[in-house]
Amino acid sequence: LLEQLKTYYKKNSKITVQGFAADKTVCSTSVILQRFGSWTKALERAGLKKNSYTIQEIIEQLRDHYERNGKITAQGFAADKTVCSTGTVLQRFGSWTKALERAGLKKIVIPDKA
Repeated sequence: LLEQLKTYYKKNSKITVQGFAADKTVCSTSVILQRFGSWTKALERAGLKKNSYTIQEIIEQLRDHYERNGKITAQGFAADKTVCSTGTVLQRFGSWTKALERAGLKKIVIPDKA
C-alpha cells in the first residue's frame, strides 16, 4: 500500500484522496483508511507530506460531500474521512458559514422543536 502511494505521488507530483480514488490502477481509498486510520497517517508512513488544499479543492470537497449526503453540517463533514478536516476549512475561510457561502451551499438550519 505504501508503494502504491509513493508511485502515485511520483507519477502525479501530488497526492489527494480524490485523485488517488479516481485512479483505477491503485487500491481503493477505503483500504488505505482501514489500514492506516486516516489519509494523513498513510501519507506520513509513506514519507509523503500532506498537500495543503487550495480554496477550489476545498469548495469541491464541500460540494461533493453535500451531493453524496444530501446535506452538509460541520459534524458530518468532520466524520467524512475522504475530505479535508473542518479545521482546514475554518483556517482557509474564517468560518463554516463563509465556506458554505463560497461553495454556493445554503447553511443548514435545523428548526427548534416546540
